[in-house]
Amino acid sequence: MSDLRYPPTAIMVSVLPAYAQKGIFCYIANKYEADNALRSVKYGEIRFDTEYTDLTPEQLKVKLLAGDSRLVWDAMKISVVQIAVPRCVYIIDLKAMRAVPEELARIVRSEDINKAGVGLANDAKVIWDSLGMEARRFVEVGMMAKFANPEWYSKEGQNPLSLEQCVHNYLEQILDKTKQKAFRWGKSLTKEQIIYAGLDAQASLEVYRVISRNLRQKQRQLGRAIPEDWYTFNYRVGEPTRLEATVRGEYLHWSP
Repeated sequence: MSDLRYPPTAIMVSVLPAYAQKGIFCYIANKYEADNALRSVKYGEIRFDTEYTDLTPEQLKVKLLAGDSRLVWDAMKISVVQIAVPRCVYIIDLKAMRAVPEELARIVRSEDINKAGVGLANDAKVIWDSLGMEARRFVEVGMMAKFANPEWYSKEGQNPLSLEQCVHNYLEQILDKTKQKAFRWGKSLTKEQIIYAGLDAQASLEVYRVISRNLRQKQRQLGRAIPEDWYTFNYRVGEPTRLEATVRGEYLHWSP
């Protein structure tokens, strides 16, 4: 994923939390710029995140009246998609451009690009509900953590860890998510929102690096590989499913 393309709206952030790397947050509100920037993302792994808001009763009514025949941007949950690659976080403002970049659709549907993040089951559902788009090769980092360090989470149940939990447990930092609920993601993004969205993706990037290392160590201890389909899924026709059958031959379903 070389040959990074920076749009004119790139923002350098000088003061960053301890968990964040120095880099560029590229805010993109133009479909042409988005396609141009994302064209270099062709294979490998990226960090993926979305920002969205729950629909009001009025927006739900508009969406129901419109049906599934077209995208209704004023009645859509998804607002922003973040894609983090080395040295850059692309912050794609879908509500501002009122269009879906072809390169973004390609990345979401690609079988050659692992989209890693925390809480991706919710993100995949929002993408399907908002855009009718299948999400493939989504790596749930919050579930990876449970296989990498099962001794830590014996009392946590079966649900994946949240990003706040991952940042606290693996980076020994505090991730403040209180602003997320206060932001109105359907409006034009402020610089504060852009930085928040970028830092969210950066946190996921750093957590993924640590958990991936721990998972490799756990596999060496066990003397065998932990199947990636235990924490990787496709979201098709509105329901996320495991990539392949488990060792017992069962197909396990994720709940949205």
